[in-house]
Amino acid sequence: MKYGMVFNKFSVMFKHWGWRKVEEIYNPNLAFDEVHLISFNDAYDYSNVPLGSLKVHPIKPIPRIIRYLFTPLFYSLIITRKAIKVIKENRLPLIGTPWICGDPLEHGLPAVLSAWRSGIPSFISLASDYEKAFRMMPRYLRIPFLNAWGLTK
Repeated sequence: MKYGMVFNKFSVMFKHWGWRKVEEIYNPNLAFDEVHLISFNDAYDYSNVPLGSLKVHPIKPIPRIIRYLFTPLFYSLIITRKAIKVIKENRLPLIGTPWICGDPLEHGLPAVLSAWRSGIPSFISLASDYEKAFRMMPRYLRIPFLNAWGLTK
């Protein structure tokens, strides 16, 4: 069994926690054969890192000008397109994203859309006060179907 996760700059996470700790978190008790980490805005060279059961697919940084000129929705669609390619190449049966910390468009939406377009299930684990982050978000960025799925009140 294998699954995929969508991250923002995964290299920062494993540099901070250490590779073993990160593998324990995302593949507890080595229960999965492979965990594919789709890391966007990541130009790190993973060739010298002992990957173990984790397979990292870095997506090169999208220029800041694109992130600021276009809406976050367009930006998340760029990530979605690249994530679909990884899903199909590796035949992933499940994809998700951990810990949306205030930006559902950047983290959660690419996972949900890429899973939907690929015909596989998806999950989003929330570890922050999503409702508060949603209220602070400008109204034009809110996504009505996230509300319909019960992710907000």
